[in-house]
Amino acid sequence: MIMNIYQLYPLQQLFNVTNLISVFYITFDKKHKVKGEVHNFWELVYVEEGTIGVTAHDQIFELHKGQMIFHKPGEFHNLWSANGSNPTVFILTFTLDTEVKELENILCTLTESEIHTTQTLISECSVFQTLVDDETTLMSMNCTAPLTYGLNHTVKNYLEILLLSIIKNHQSESYPTTLNASQANYHKITSYIQGNLFNKLSINMICENCNISPTALKNLFRKYAGISVMEYVSNLKIQASIPLLEAGMSHQEIADQLAFSSPYYFSTVFKRIIGASPKHFKASHNH
Repeated sequence: MIMNIYQLYPLQQLFNVTNLISVFYITFDKKHKVKGEVHNFWELVYVEEGTIGVTAHDQIFELHKGQMIFHKPGEFHNLWSANGSNPTVFILTFTLDTEVKELENILCTLTESEIHTTQTLISECSVFQTLVDDETTLMSMNCTAPLTYGLNHTVKNYLEILLLSIIKNHQSESYPTTLNASQANYHKITSYIQGNLFNKLSINMICENCNISPTALKNLFRKYAGISVMEYVSNLKIQASIPLLEAGMSHQEIADQLAFSSPYYFSTVFKRIIGASPKHFKASHNH
């Protein structure tokens, strides 16, 4: 009997999409504005029609038809309708099983093939509905129709194909760096906040160190962040607390390190922003 010997060729996987958190395919009105946010998973934003303004960390720019941006975990971001348009956007949030630095800071114009993949992804995701609790901001996804055979697998594959194509074709297309005077002010202030995140911060302190009036500061953050400057500070401090929490630090230690007035206040702010107490958040992520 003749035995054939086969050598197996392993197929390396660079990363896996492990979860979807939310899916939105929506047309905004001309005056649409939302509150900025920061979370510990990836966000993809694709402009199908129109123009949007975008804040990403301390950068501000516009996205036009056919462009896509990725917000990495822990990056503050915001968007709004721009140039008097009614933009149609596709927003998808997801988790990956490993750190993918190649996707960070990418803002790109998609190729025809990538637009086709994105449109297929939009179509496949049409059965998903994302519900948002206005009080806690917790999001949950459900299906509006019975799942067809292999739909979850199909969505995962199309998203991974799109991400691989973006990394392959667009790594040189990073965030633009040209800022007007207003945007440069925002950049300066957010950089100062980032550099002093583990210190106690106040509006007076920020104004004094960044040479800006309280009124101008308020207007700047309303325009680009969609939230107040102290809400912005709280969001960044809570995101910074998550790795400390996962490392086993106590609430008292985290409160001291991030300059919260007390462990109780840290827990209160954490629950308001994350939607769960630090204890419940840590327990859910340990499973």
